[in-house]
Amino acid sequence: GGRSKRGGNSHLSQEERAKQNRDRNREHARSTRLRKKAYINKLKELAEGLHAQRAEETRKRRVAIQHLSEKQGVRRTVVRDFLKFHAAYESDARKWSTVLEDDFWLKQPVTPYRSFRRVEIDQECRISRGVEAIIRDAASMSVMVEEIGARSTRWMQIKREDFLIRQESKHHGSGVSSSTTTATTATSQLLLRRGGNNNTNGDQQGQHMPHSIVRQSSRLQHAVSSLSSSSGSSTGNGSGGE
Repeated sequence: GGRSKRGGNSHLSQEERAKQNRDRNREHARSTRLRKKAYINKLKELAEGLHAQRAEETRKRRVAIQHLSEKQGVRRTVVRDFLKFHAAYESDARKWSTVLEDDFWLKQPVTPYRSFRRVEIDQECRISRGVEAIIRDAASMSVMVEEIGARSTRWMQIKREDFLIRQESKHHGSGVSSSTTTATTATSQLLLRRGGNNNTNGDQQGQHMPHSIVRQSSRLQHAVSSLSSSSGSSTGNGSGGE
């Protein structure tokens, strides 16, 4: 075959053979350039696709982080409002409904120093379901906190001293006359000398006791009535109310 091919070109002159070789080389170079251009275009398309995919993943990640941040912010706000309402013994069900859903439930350990309903006990735990149950739990917590140190003479004296100091600062800040301030100071010293004397009459207690103590009776009555209004109220040991 090679001989016949060479034989077929034997009639060509030297110049014609050179021209044929140049044409063949030129066609080969042209096809090589086309293959290289196609390969480069394919690499460009692949790179652009990878860049687009990376940009989309970055955008999705940024959106997910933003949504997560917003969700965490809402959760922090809800938890903060829940703790604030619970600590302040908020009894308005409408305010509680702004942070709690209808199927909300709170799981707590059974404690001997808190009042609660027996029906809340489930497998040695307390489960408070719904807004009304949370209001009762806040009332129970309020009663427990207000009763801390209620029988301690020293604690009552500390609370009186704190109240008198705040009252004196308030009088100084509001520009009360010196005679009024002197009378207030004298009254404060008289009460401090009395200390924890339980024989102080009710009028003096109402005038000089701190607001947390003055309003303790009505606040506790409200909290206790909220607890006692639900049937089956009990302490942690199941032996009666607080």
